[in-house]
Amino acid sequence: MRVRDFRFRPILSANVILGLRAGDPLELSSRFCAQRLWILGTEPENDEAESLDAFQEKPHSRDAKPMKSALFKPIDAISWLLQVGGVIALAFMALTVTYDALMRYVFAAPTSWSLEINSFLVVYLALMCAADVERRGEHIGITLLRDNMGRRGKRALTFIVSIVGIAFCAILAWRGWLMTHDAWIYGERVSSAFGTPNWIPYSMLPIGFTMLGLQFFLNLFRPKEDASGDKLSHV
Repeated sequence: MRVRDFRFRPILSANVILGLRAGDPLELSSRFCAQRLWILGTEPENDEAESLDAFQEKPHSRDAKPMKSALFKPIDAISWLLQVGGVIALAFMALTVTYDALMRYVFAAPTSWSLEINSFLVVYLALMCAADVERRGEHIGITLLRDNMGRRGKRALTFIVSIVGIAFCAILAWRGWLMTHDAWIYGERVSSAFGTPNWIPYSMLPIGFTMLGLQFFLNLFRPKEDASGDKLSHV
C-alpha cells in the first residue's frame, strides 16, 4: 500500500450515504472500506484493488445461485425418483423372471403376465431412467472429437448437442403424447391374456423424453469437470 498524501478528507462521502439509503449491509461494508482508504489518504495496491472489486461483486454473483437452484432441484429430484423406480423395476424383473422360469420348467404352469410386464419394464428402464443418467453424465459417448478441441470448441459442441437433444426429445415427447391420448380415448389394450391397457406403456414415451429434454436444457447451464479440470457441460 503506498501513501498518497495525508490531507484531511470528509468522513462520509456520497457513496457511503447512498449505501446507507440502499440498506444493503454488504454494499455498505465494501463502500466503507473504500472510503476508509480514501480518508487515510492511501490507495490500494493492484492485488488489494482486485480483492475489493471481487468483494463488491460478490452480492451480484450470489443472486444467480438461488435462481439456478430453483430451476435445477425440481427437475433433478424427479429424475432421481424415476431412477429409483428403475432400481425397483430391475429388482422386480429379477424376481418375476426367476419365478416364471421356475413355474414353467418345474411345475409346467407358466404365468400369463410375467413376460408382458417385464417387457414393459425394459422400456421403463430405457426411457424413464435416461434423464438421471444424463444428469450424471454417464451416457455412452464418443469423445474423440471433443478431446481434441479447445475450451471454446467444447463449449460450442456442448451447446450444439444440447440443442439437438432438446429438439429430438421434444418431437418424441409430442408423438408419445398423441399415442397415449389415442390409446386412452379408444380404450386400446394389448392382445394378450393379461390385456394391459396400451396407454400405460405408451405414457413412458412423453414422460421419459420430456425429462431427458429438460436435462439437455439444464446442460446449457450446468458446468461439469472434464479430465483437464475445466468446467464444461457433458457431451
